[in-house]
Amino acid sequence: MVDFLLLMENYKGSYTKALKANPHLRFLAYDECAKELFSKFIYYGDAYKDALTKEGFSAEQIIPECAPLQFKWARENSMRFSPSWIYKAPFRWWWTRILKTSQPKDRIKSHIITEQVKKLRPKILWVFSGVHVTRDMIKEWRPYVGHIMLWWSCPLCINFPYDSFDAIFSCIPLLVKRFKTQGIKAYHLPHSFDPRILSHVKHTGKRILNIAFVGTSDPVHKKRISFMDRLSRYLKVDFYGPSVDSFPEDSPMRANWHGEVWGKDLYSVYGSYLFAIHTNIDVAEKQASAKRLFEITGMGTCLLTDSTDHLEDLFEPEKEAVVYSTPEECIDKVKYLLAHPQEAMKIGKRAQERALKNHTYKERIKQLLKYLTDLGFLPPSTSALS
Repeated sequence: MVDFLLLMENYKGSYTKALKANPHLRFLAYDECAKELFSKFIYYGDAYKDALTKEGFSAEQIIPECAPLQFKWARENSMRFSPSWIYKAPFRWWWTRILKTSQPKDRIKSHIITEQVKKLRPKILWVFSGVHVTRDMIKEWRPYVGHIMLWWSCPLCINFPYDSFDAIFSCIPLLVKRFKTQGIKAYHLPHSFDPRILSHVKHTGKRILNIAFVGTSDPVHKKRISFMDRLSRYLKVDFYGPSVDSFPEDSPMRANWHGEVWGKDLYSVYGSYLFAIHTNIDVAEKQASAKRLFEITGMGTCLLTDSTDHLEDLFEPEKEAVVYSTPEECIDKVKYLLAHPQEAMKIGKRAQERALKNHTYKERIKQLLKYLTDLGFLPPSTSALS
């Protein structure tokens, strides 16, 4: 039995890609493989687990959507599955008619997660956005857990069972408000920075005098794509992401695309540039919420960010972050700072000090534990469930 079990997001398949790219990991046992993957600081890494452990809780985490890792666990725990050929035509009709599913692989993944839940029997099961969950899966987990909560940091999904969770936490205040109007217990919990990264990601201290953007440019991110394209026509913007196809054919972003980076490589990029930029996606509207804000500032890089509500609660505008309302304003401010790079360095340094003081996973977990105590998930005046 553990206090917390975290079902972590395999964001953009990042963990699966890291595992497949490293032949050494394929031959490791599940525990060793998972430990090495989490040590790469991909997305959340094991930051929440580490912070919970340091508060005196027992915590474990799994990545339900990382099939190679999950099947390692299944094999080591003597789980048996039908041969792969049975999932294909002409046998698929059996799955659709008898088991009422067109996705047998989802059924298998669900079965593995349920077995992990049964084995660990967490007092609190914490599900993260990006993890495939159904109402039936939650019902199946209920006998083996104390409470089930959700972290949500992306656009809402149709038919997702939000109302089946005991509480929802989100970095997006707008979503918190929406959940509350539906009668769901919801709380605001911003993203964080993991200070351990600074001991693992080395950089010379010299900064590239360009703007870095690390992120996605999916077709649904129309405002972001339009803004970044316009910016790149006046300033050098180095783009790191999975694809550049959504930008116009003549966009300078295409010529300055360097592919995607994850984990330590991502933080190394941020630590190498004088500027890194953030621009909100549509779901966040005018609210400061992105993980990128803390990745950039945690690495001591000068943050360029669009004007958002409540940014001052996180970073002081113009002192700890450079704020713009239009592409033209952003261009003007960057040109000024390029002529005064030491000023940009000072902004990055102040932001890093703020991030390390107020925006670490240690601070977020303290905030989370207070919420859980108020909800009755945790006994009062204790640091651990056990």
